[in-house]
Amino acid sequence: MDDQNPIEIVLDDLKQPNSIKNKIKEEFETVLEMLDFDLAIAEAIKFADSNKNTLIIITADHETSGFGIVGGDLEKGTVQGDFLTVDHTGIMVPVFAYGPGAINFNGVYENTEIFKKILDSLK
Repeated sequence: MDDQNPIEIVLDDLKQPNSIKNKIKEEFETVLEMLDFDLAIAEAIKFADSNKNTLIIITADHETSGFGIVGGDLEKGTVQGDFLTVDHTGIMVPVFAYGPGAINFNGVYENTEIFKKILDSLK
């Protein structure tokens, strides 16, 4: 790989719930998608650890559905989740960064600042 050319990988596959009828299936699929996403992040971190000039940025363009934990049973090790809406929400989304320049992504800021921070990281 050429260290002078940045690589960008964008993953966007999480689905919005589309009906109450499919709610249980969609909750299960959401958990599976998050586990898959976690595996993808682990691979990206392995890559970054072996390519020290790699910055990983993980965020979202918006929060959807307000998926939250609404119950569960500690003794049984179960969690119950639910969608609060079927649309985008105004909930802030986190930004996680790993690698050189990751500290520049700390704090709370408008999502449009991420673009500027990425450009600054490429200098």
